[in-house]
Amino acid sequence: MDQKQMVQQIFDFGKSTLDSSYSAICMFQDQSEKIGNVILNQASWVPEEGKKSIQSLVEAYKQGREEFKKNMDDGLKKAGDYLKGL
Repeated sequence: MDQKQMVQQIFDFGKSTLDSSYSAICMFQDQSEKIGNVILNQASWVPEEGKKSIQSLVEAYKQGREEFKKNMDDGLKKAGDYLKGL
């Protein structure tokens, strides 16, 4: 096996691992959000403004997560293009 092919396989494995890890983290966070919403909806002592604040934080967190994924994919695409050019 030549070096170029070996480096490409290592890169593909790393990319696959990152994608799988990101998906697992997203599933965990989405499930946590669902559980948090159930608890929050049953907590009558939390004012409506507090619930809205928490929801806006969750939305901001999701946007950050999506932006991170986009940046990660862009960087990996550039690295992959570079490796293909070798």
